Amino acid sequence: MVRLRPRFAGTTYTAGAKITPWPWLMLRGSYATGEQPPQPDAMRIRMDEVVPSIAATDPRRGDRSLGDDGPLRWIAGGHSGLKASRASTRFLGAVLSPLGVDGPTLAVDYSRIRRSRDVLGVEAQEILDHEDAWPERVTRAALSDSDLAMGYTGGPVTMLDSRHMNAGRVAVDSFDGRAQWPLTFRAG
Repeated sequence: MVRLRPRFAGTTYTAGAKITPWPWLMLRGSYATGEQPPQPDAMRIRMDEVVPSIAATDPRRGDRSLGDDGPLRWIAGGHSGLKASRASTRFLGAVLSPLGVDGPTLAVDYSRIRRSRDVLGVEAQEILDHEDAWPERVTRAALSDSDLAMGYTGGPVTMLDSRHMNAGRVAVDSFDGRAQWPLTFRAG
């Protein structure tokens, strides 16, 4: 059994400010960063062996099943070289209280969250369908003259790497508004 000992180090921070330039207006803002290491299971390789076939088709070879041209090396499961996911949040807001604390209040906020290097688990078919985006994940034998005559654009696959990878991104922009007007009822 191979024992993993990954180490993740990073610096995250949060900075925020609030200012009230007039009694009826408060402005607020913040910026924060964060990191999250991958789950241990996403770092564990489950398979690295030569297999007779894989349940996938090769678009560069007329959608033939992988393995029709012979056995291939398949690496699947986790990846010990994964990096921590990163995130940042920007926040801006304003609170209007034109009649003071006992009057109506309007709060408007905007936040932008960006996350990168999310861990993705990909299937063998996804790798083959998007081979140009991940060329290091597919190794092929040379394209022969007979392959060219059959209209193929790639040689037989000799290695396919469908391990987890840092490739996901998320972007979220949100607006939030809240209005309230507290009223006194029966002098209470």
